[in-house]
Amino acid sequence: MAAAEVMHRRQGTRYAQVFAAVSMPMSELIKVRDELRAFAAERDWDQFHSPKNLASALAVEAAELLDPFQWLTEEQSRNLTEKQLAAVKDRHASTRKPDALALR
Repeated sequence: MAAAEVMHRRQGTRYAQVFAAVSMPMSELIKVRDELRAFAAERDWDQFHSPKNLASALAVEAAELLDPFQWLTEEQSRNLTEKQLAAVKDRHASTRKPDALALR
C-alpha cells in the first residue's frame, strides 16, 4: 500500500488527496532522474550543483509547497476546502520537481 493510501485511510481528509495525485512508481522516478541527469550533463550544469546550491534550491522549492499552509491551523490543514486543495495542487504543479529529482 502506498504511503498516500495509508495517510488517506488514517486521516480520511482531502489533504491526503494531494499526495495521492503526485505519487509515481519508483521505476518511473528513477527514469526521470536519469533523464534529468543526462539533460544537466549535456549543458554542463554540474558545475553549479554544489552541496550549498542544491540545498538552497531544495529549501526554496519546499517553501513554495509550504506556502498555502502557512497560516492554517493543524485542523484546517487536514480539512482543505476545494479552493485550498486546488491552490496546493497548482503550487505543486508549478514547483520545479526536476530540481529535487536531480539531487544525487
